[in-house]
Amino acid sequence: MKRIGILTYFTDIPYFNDVNPGMNLQAYSVLKALSNQYPNSQVEFIRYHSWWAEWRPYISGMTFDSLLQDIKQFWKYYRFSSKFPRSKRALVTKSRNKAFKFFNSLNYDAIYVGSDTLLELFRFDSNEVSPYWLNGEVIGKKFLLAASARETSIGGLSLNQIRLLKESVLSFDRLGVRDASTFSLVQNFLPQDDPRLEIVPDPTFSLEIDYAPAQVYLKKRQIQELEKPIVCFHLVKTNLFAHQLADVFRKDGYMVVSLRPAPYADIVLKDLSPLEFAGIFKYFDFVITHRFHDSVFCLKNLCPFLLFLPSPSYSNENGDSKQSFLMESFGLKDENFIEDINVLSPLEIREYAKRATLNFEAKKQIIEQKLHDLGDDFCNYLKITASLID
Repeated sequence: MKRIGILTYFTDIPYFNDVNPGMNLQAYSVLKALSNQYPNSQVEFIRYHSWWAEWRPYISGMTFDSLLQDIKQFWKYYRFSSKFPRSKRALVTKSRNKAFKFFNSLNYDAIYVGSDTLLELFRFDSNEVSPYWLNGEVIGKKFLLAASARETSIGGLSLNQIRLLKESVLSFDRLGVRDASTFSLVQNFLPQDDPRLEIVPDPTFSLEIDYAPAQVYLKKRQIQELEKPIVCFHLVKTNLFAHQLADVFRKDGYMVVSLRPAPYADIVLKDLSPLEFAGIFKYFDFVITHRFHDSVFCLKNLCPFLLFLPSPSYSNENGDSKQSFLMESFGLKDENFIEDINVLSPLEIREYAKRATLNFEAKKQIIEQKLHDLGDDFCNYLKITASLID
């Protein structure tokens, strides 16, 4: 029986206590897809993390109710991720030597690195790279799977980092990256037109949404009974326009919900499980968000939305980001994407939202076809990697 290991971010209590829904849904999607690809193999998550991720409730905008929702959400994430098959042993370290010895001790026939922003380097000093950048010391086949380096670019690397990344890239059997900026970074270390390198869609595009969890959640919260249209905000605390923008939408007849604690929201939905999160966007009429996977699930639920960058640091030196690449791939960058939303007034954002809605509705048929194609592209990439093991 072959052993297939997955290196990615996921809620792994007590070592990695982040409760990010997109993070866990990408992990869940990878697990489902690889389990289908290798039905007679042992597929499991490798319990490796490069840092201890602490659980913290949202402090900004916190109320007693939002704290209870935070605690409830943590418990939901524990129940969700505890069902994942995983290595019996775990390791938390930034040391590549220790990490590589740990991986080899688990005796995998293949390791898939991804998806998510595993290749980012901002937590490491200028002479180090993340252990997720495997090299030839790690035994077995090695595949990048829709991995992203976020804003990392060649211009910001030290000579030692360049050397280490080149060694890593050359050791992989296939290099499936999630966005154009990561493609450009990896391309620097390869011969021209190397066939191993390609852009692979986020695994959540292959996930079929089960709407039952969201329906049960909405019924408990009595949100399905609302007759008003719903606008969902997922803003950051530096968005000082939030209160005024909420009032602008309310004036237009909307109920304002928020995915984080927010005094301006009529309803706060902070206690969603990953599967509740996946289906919730079907019931919104419009979404304003800075989150990549919020946007993915808006697309999958055909919900019009406006995406903005949380800060300039999310773009590389060429102005590319995972967010801009996503929007460009769906033909939504011009009308549904804002790099710096803070330069706009609440009324200007409202007008932007109206144009974004019209643009989204006009392109729904194109979006649906693109969603289908991306799901197929992800699964086809797995078939190619599997052929290299067999």
